[in-house]
Amino acid sequence: MADKTPVKATFDSAGDADGLSEFVSGDTVPYTHGGTGLSSIGSAGQVVKVNSGANGLEWGGVEAVINIDGMTDKSSITLADTDKIPISDGGTEGYIVPTQIRGYLIKDEDAMDSNSATHMPSQQSVKAYADTKATTSNRLDEFANPTSALDINDQELQKAVLKDYAETDVAVSSGTTLAIDLSAGNTGSVTLAHSVTDIDFTNFPTNGVSS
Repeated sequence: MADKTPVKATFDSAGDADGLSEFVSGDTVPYTHGGTGLSSIGSAGQVVKVNSGANGLEWGGVEAVINIDGMTDKSSITLADTDKIPISDGGTEGYIVPTQIRGYLIKDEDAMDSNSATHMPSQQSVKAYADTKATTSNRLDEFANPTSALDINDQELQKAVLKDYAETDVAVSSGTTLAIDLSAGNTGSVTLAHSVTDIDFTNFPTNGVSS
């Protein structure tokens, strides 16, 4: 059945009803009498909502109806993989789940192959990477102040830091002369191997024993 034009009462100059007439463009029925007070249709996707003055109805976007600040506080909950989070993709609204966010922000790569500057590694990938480095690294400079014994095997030692008992650091490179100050009663021992051809001692203590 086609839409029908509603009718309304007409009034004379004294305010008395004197007849009926059809509604014309611009005529409205106020919300106080069961209407909306709206004289036109809104834009696509809009909804009817109470205006900011709380004294009438108006058309508005759906985003104006979703009051995030007025929602129940859920900041203490633990997110589940199936929880739904609203999102807009260029005007197309829908929802995503936490697993999608986790997959976008976090990479699970044991070898850190992507070398990403914008993603975080998973806990498992960090552990796997660290464990691999700890068991396969062949350079001392990949470790910070190692405290356990270092097995050089048959490799050439390019640089070392040796200490006497006075905690004096001495650095030496291969092919150079190493001098360790054992004065002032300091004692210690130096063991050299791998075809060392020349050793010179300076300020050697009088009570020291060399071998």
